[in-house]
Amino acid sequence: MQPPVKVTRTILEPSDGELFARTSTYDPVLHCPVCRLKFSHVVAVYTLLGGDESGGLYRGSYLVARETPYRRDGLAVRVDGECGHRWDLVFQQHKGQTFVRIDVLESDKSGNGPQGRL
Repeated sequence: MQPPVKVTRTILEPSDGELFARTSTYDPVLHCPVCRLKFSHVVAVYTLLGGDESGGLYRGSYLVARETPYRRDGLAVRVDGECGHRWDLVFQQHKGQTFVRIDVLESDKSGNGPQGRL
């Protein structure tokens, strides 16, 4: 079993510039929210369990990363940057809307970049 993941910073309402680098007008590239390096790898999808309105795991998500303080569940896409940073791109349900945020996680302590698939 993997140790719990620690969120070191949350970016609420991330701007286009915090989410993407643009190689041209039509090619947004996900980049690291810490150092802006644009080489990253999606490694997993998790459900963040909510409170009293939780529906359990999202279809296609087989793991729970952690709980969310909201009443409804959230979906987290785990990303490892080749820079050694890692983060979750979170889609959080709240009162009929889906908000997007970035949860920056503890970095890869080895400094070797992506930590691999689960």
